[in-house]
Amino acid sequence: MNNIITFIYFIATISKVTGFDGIANLLPVETNNDTSIIEVAIEENKDYNESSDIVEEEPSVQEDIQIKEENILDDIDTNKPSRVIDPTKPMVALTYDDGPNATTTNKILDILEKNNAVATFFELGNLVERYPDVVKREEAIGCEVGNHSYAHKNLNTLSKAQIQADMQKSENAFLNAIGHKTKLFRPPYGNANATVRATIEYPLINWNIDTLDWKSRNADKVIAHIRSFQSLDGRIILMHSIYNSTVKATEIIVPELISKGYQLVTISELAYYRGFETLSNGVIYREFNP
Repeated sequence: MNNIITFIYFIATISKVTGFDGIANLLPVETNNDTSIIEVAIEENKDYNESSDIVEEEPSVQEDIQIKEENILDDIDTNKPSRVIDPTKPMVALTYDDGPNATTTNKILDILEKNNAVATFFELGNLVERYPDVVKREEAIGCEVGNHSYAHKNLNTLSKAQIQADMQKSENAFLNAIGHKTKLFRPPYGNANATVRATIEYPLINWNIDTLDWKSRNADKVIAHIRSFQSLDGRIILMHSIYNSTVKATEIIVPELISKGYQLVTISELAYYRGFETLSNGVIYREFNP
């Protein structure tokens, strides 16, 4: 047996000297003059492609870091909106709360899509979990999606820890539905005391026209209220996407505003083209006047 082992090592030594690619690949490889570390002589950072007989090198550590950095940059959203807006023309932001709803929210999206218009939807996390496809559609047609908490609790009555827990659940719902968190937050009831403002790490978007659609449930009253303002330029209009009466009001008001020369824009678009390129966390915004 000892003679056989001696013979194998003799052959291996010869092959290692002559370059024969065989048993030598299983012998210890000297590293920094230390033969105590046994390495299997398989070349690192290479992948053998059996179908093409081509050996492809994997990226080096430096190249890999650079690729990852480039991918990160690709994932970063810029503040500038992608749609082209004329800043010299009047613009108004329609906003809808308390959805998504599989029926009424989709009807509003139908109206917006038909008129090549957009709006901003502040959605509840528990309903985002139930109707993720509606939220995906909102983004798909160019609308903006904002966070409206998980279950519409009055955040003014909650502790910092409770607010953070609610936000975490809501953010997870958006991550699962559309793959990212939102940029904006609208506090339920518009309530944001000092604790809320210090805890919520989002710009807080309220409104300066409340249609009271939740109260009247009457399309004519909603339309009349919006028409009562001499100018809507720079204003943020509050509605809710969960009422049929609001759907009917939207069907009238959207083409009417467009015919009057208004650009229907998202909150981020309105802010950007009114000179607010960056919105601050914890600050309440109600309008973006020219």
